[in-house]
Amino acid sequence: MRYLVFLIILISIQSCVQLDFKNEYIEVDYYTLNQPDLESVKNIKVDKSLMIRNFTVASEFDTEYLFEKIGEHDIEIYQYHRWLELPAPLFTDYVTKRIVNSETFSSVLQSGSFAIPDLIIEAHILEIGGYQVDKDSYSIVKMNVNVLKNNPKKDVLFSKMYEQIHLRNNNKASSIPEAISIGIAKITDQLILDIQDNIND
Repeated sequence: MRYLVFLIILISIQSCVQLDFKNEYIEVDYYTLNQPDLESVKNIKVDKSLMIRNFTVASEFDTEYLFEKIGEHDIEIYQYHRWLELPAPLFTDYVTKRIVNSETFSSVLQSGSFAIPDLIIEAHILEIGGYQVDKDSYSIVKMNVNVLKNNPKKDVLFSKMYEQIHLRNNNKASSIPEAISIGIAKITDQLILDIQDNIND
């Protein structure tokens, strides 16, 4: 009898613990980047092969969590809103796919390819995220890009800092990736145009 009472109590405790775990569970939302249309660069052709090296990211932005600056000093980290992968591979893959889809270059190679390209892209992401100023919410993408000639000296074709700021539809965390997608798409398209201009100079 004493054993039966103990068993009933143990089962009751387990049920309570399981119930508490269920009540404490919070769903995590994961985000990637969307590809807007390529209207501005769809007719551009550059008869060069291009290698895109893996991007690097400033350490303070090298995180899976979405976050934004609020005012001058506060930072909100959204622990339950995350990138599907870390920013460096996410943005490298995004820019590579967009340049491939543009059909601008004779071929597009990734780091580690044994083929020898004519041009090489190196990019360092300086800032990504959301921010709020007064009642307005924005996204920001800022990155340095070097385009190199693949000769023995690795001469620099050009270097440029790209920045895109976009007004978000609302101040929710879910609006940050959508606005960043627009920003990185515009940067990629402008990069294609800049390569064409510098090749033709």
